[in-house]
Amino acid sequence: HLDRVLVDHFQNQTIMLLQRARARIVRSTKTRSRCHRPSFVSAIAVLKMHRCYSPFKNNPAVHNQIQQKDTKATTASGKAVRVALLGNILNTLTKLTAFLYTGSATMLSESLHSLADVCNQSLLVIGVKRANRPATIDHPYGFGGERFVFALISAVGIFFIGCGVSIYHGIINVIHPGSVEDLWMALIIIGVSGLIEIYSFSRGILAVQMGAKQDNMTFFEYLKNGSDPMGVAVVMEDGSSLVGLSIAGACLSASYITANPVYDAIGSILIGTLLGFTALFLIRKNSKFLLMRSIPLKQKEAIASLLRKDEVVTSISNIRAVTVSPDAMKVSAGIQFEATKIAEKYLDPSITQNLLECTTEDEVNAILLQYGSHVVDGIGDEVDRIEERIKKVLPQAKYIDLESD
Repeated sequence: HLDRVLVDHFQNQTIMLLQRARARIVRSTKTRSRCHRPSFVSAIAVLKMHRCYSPFKNNPAVHNQIQQKDTKATTASGKAVRVALLGNILNTLTKLTAFLYTGSATMLSESLHSLADVCNQSLLVIGVKRANRPATIDHPYGFGGERFVFALISAVGIFFIGCGVSIYHGIINVIHPGSVEDLWMALIIIGVSGLIEIYSFSRGILAVQMGAKQDNMTFFEYLKNGSDPMGVAVVMEDGSSLVGLSIAGACLSASYITANPVYDAIGSILIGTLLGFTALFLIRKNSKFLLMRSIPLKQKEAIASLLRKDEVVTSISNIRAVTVSPDAMKVSAGIQFEATKIAEKYLDPSITQNLLECTTEDEVNAILLQYGSHVVDGIGDEVDRIEERIKKVLPQAKYIDLESD
């Protein structure tokens, strides 16, 4: 009977203390408090005082280590971007050489295509470098989102430089057709460019496959919804380059065989249209992530299932999970804890015996305070345990915020 009284008492007291602590956190937030602990864990921190700390002030290396730790997928995509940059520099030079030899509008479009890719992938390289900067007080989630920013700028560059100029030049050549000379030289250069693009494309494919495996997606699901913009950008740009080279070869051959330069101009327009669709796809994808898009439903359901099955959780509500950067997600959820189970779990049999031996009210209060401290510690341990379970299911969940309903 005494055990049951203790459990019921501390169930009510714990809930009341947590509510008071959360109210204090709300007030401190309005005064720009720098406490970075999640809201429910912060409630426990307020109760224990010594747990409320600033990770940047006391141990900045702990938080920065989280930000600087790249996954294998994002590392692979960074390498793919650098390979694609070198490949497109070579391709730009070879295609310009082909244009100077043949005067082909299609080869000029391909030269502009590769030049646009050089500029765009230079932006991606800058984005990768800037994204790896450690977190600061003003940017507690780090700079990983800059990958999305520079990938978006790159896609806009493809649209205006690659698509716009290619279509414009093709239309001009339809109105004022030129002549195609030295077809074989152009075809040889197209072949060399194709080999370079195939190698770069394969590195992009590898990066996307690693990302898809990490996020438990298929290859094409990751192209559409994957969180790493760099590998996807390389695959889309190099894939469109390979298709563009095929169009260039076919249109050049048709123009040479039929002695009709209109086919060459049509090839330029087709390549520009292809670049336009590629750019719009990348713009749409990166803009969604800049707006902190929700993680895939499959991953969200996995988190919900884990929380529902936990022994100290009675119900959950309002699960929100968004992508912060290519290798980090933020997860928050409202949780109703089973206070009775937590109180029983940390009820030491010696407490009951000590209470029976008490002779004064002060002795009883001292034991109850000791037990209350154990319960509060226990709630913190349970929250930490649940967070670790979530991270095992979803390693990218680096920021977890569990709130008590």
